[in-house]
Amino acid sequence: MSDSELMVFQGPSTTLAVAKKKTEKIAVESLPAVVQVWLKQVERKSPNSHDAYHLSISLWLRWCIDTGVDPAAPDLEDAEEWAAHLQTSIEDGGRGNSERTANARCSA
Repeated sequence: MSDSELMVFQGPSTTLAVAKKKTEKIAVESLPAVVQVWLKQVERKSPNSHDAYHLSISLWLRWCIDTGVDPAAPDLEDAEEWAAHLQTSIEDGGRGNSERTANARCSA
């Protein structure tokens, strides 16, 4: 992947380079080490849960990049905006998820 296909987020405690294409999961090796270890533990128990958590984390990190939130240090307002974004209709720039899906995404 070329540098022109990457977005870079540099926050106070985190630097991430992720693909610009928002429909793809972020490569596991690009995630912070602690997240990689956690995903590996989840994968041993349930590959389906691993895939769901991986997608949720990818969506969270991309939203953080788009909004300028440090993904390692969000505050309560950031979390509330993230949850609202997940339930906002696609036409309004959100994900258009059901309440159940939005809640599952937030739990990751």
